Amino acid sequence: MNYYSSTDSCWHQLWVGGDGTILDLSGGLEKGAMVLRSPTFKAKTGKMLQHQIHWIPQADSTLIQHWQLIDEKGQALQSLFYGVYHPKN
Repeated sequence: MNYYSSTDSCWHQLWVGGDGTILDLSGGLEKGAMVLRSPTFKAKTGKMLQHQIHWIPQADSTLIQHWQLIDEKGQALQSLFYGVYHPKN
């Protein structure tokens, strides 16, 4: 589910997996891209991580979606999804 909250002036995206796993993302526009991040969580390795998803519009009318795991310094550790969306003709 996607929604905008006037309470915190942020966009939110909520994912619920079949196993009950919940991913709650929030954020907004940053330098022309939509960027949503999860709250920080402790991974099994002990590192503090966040999910981060970018939606980046391109000059050719496509849209890139890039989902990454980032560390507490904002450095990308793993790419979980990279997709390019094309407009329907």
